[in-house]
Amino acid sequence: MTHHQTLMNEEDLVMGVDDAHLMSLELTTHILEYANSYRLLSSQEDYLGKERLRYLTLLVMFDEMAKLMEVMKDCERAVTHKDPIVVVPGFYGKERSEKALGNIMTELSKSEAMFLLFKKVMGHPPSNLDFDSFKKEFSQGTKGLDSQIHTLLFYDVKGRTDHLGQVPEPKVMDMFFDAVIINAESAREFIYEWARAKELDIDFKLKAFKAEGCGNAKLWAKVPMPKSQRNL
Repeated sequence: MTHHQTLMNEEDLVMGVDDAHLMSLELTTHILEYANSYRLLSSQEDYLGKERLRYLTLLVMFDEMAKLMEVMKDCERAVTHKDPIVVVPGFYGKERSEKALGNIMTELSKSEAMFLLFKKVMGHPPSNLDFDSFKKEFSQGTKGLDSQIHTLLFYDVKGRTDHLGQVPEPKVMDMFFDAVIINAESAREFIYEWARAKELDIDFKLKAFKAEGCGNAKLWAKVPMPKSQRNL
């Protein structure tokens, strides 16, 4: 029995290898779309709601990046074992979202980029204790990302609070933002080259530019690719 035959239920992601790579390319585009928002939100002087909006944007990026990492992990397995099907158990289930923060923290803690960013921001190399502390700070106990996002979005009438005290320090958010973006851009470049080598139909590319009047923030634009330019 193959890997994918043992795991078929409605909460599993089950997708052909080529489609999984193309979907992952679209997912990286979505992550970079939120990166645009984070950078624009960050480029202005302090204003009401700035840190809340930056944090909400970062939490969404965490969840999307956790999805991408899970899919790419099984893409690698499928390609290595010549399995035509990619399967991620529980991908559509509530449990995945609840574990997403832990998964992304674990992966980032292994990242060389995260190590260098941490050292630059904090002045010393990270340890497991550091990441446990950050995980606690970001997770607010045992809340999953869905629950956190909902809590931060709305004013709590019963508790008479806006929960702004749950937002981490700006420099910590920026450090994790940079780490997510480095990983997302690297993943995108890898998937894009893989898809072109396989001559899959890619109908868009991304173009970076500097946003004038917004601190020259680096932003991404989606550019349609004519059929005549595809897979060349």
